Amino acid sequence: MRRQSPPVVFIHGFKGCHLRHRATNKKHWLTAGQALSLSNPGIALPLDWRKQRQLMDALEPDEPLGKVLHVPFYGPLMDWCSKRGAAFYPFSYDWRRDNSETLEQFIEFLREVTARHEGQGAQVIGHSNGGLISYGALLREAGLFHSVIFAATPFGGGLGMLEDLQLGTRTGLNTRIAGPD
Repeated sequence: MRRQSPPVVFIHGFKGCHLRHRATNKKHWLTAGQALSLSNPGIALPLDWRKQRQLMDALEPDEPLGKVLHVPFYGPLMDWCSKRGAAFYPFSYDWRRDNSETLEQFIEFLREVTARHEGQGAQVIGHSNGGLISYGALLREAGLFHSVIFAATPFGGGLGMLEDLQLGTRTGLNTRIAGPD
């Protein structure tokens, strides 16, 4: 009996998914209006911590960015993965939060995917920061993986992110939405 193709899991990079308000369902990251500096919803995390854990806010991760304005982003990759015949599962995470927290969520997601596919490990595609999270999961639970592709993963360091995190960065024409606050 021929075994089916392993499921494919995609995990995006830093700033790579929409953030949606839990109560209003409104996107807070990233819309065309925000990239054009027509609106500037707050995306800063609460600075309150309890028991070594940063408090949650009302924003939650939604689907990976298919396109920004009319420029394709992850859309072509996700379309290709969806059409190739194997089961496809995009994993979105709140990229504002600590990677160790996301690592735990990703491992649990991989466990669920693996269970759905009778123990068959996933082919994981990890882009940038998603690759770092994938690597951590691979080191902890290699049995959840069939294989992994690391795309633009900063194994040698990601100093380019320091400016984004400390000074803020322009997003399209918007200089405030991803400001240092």
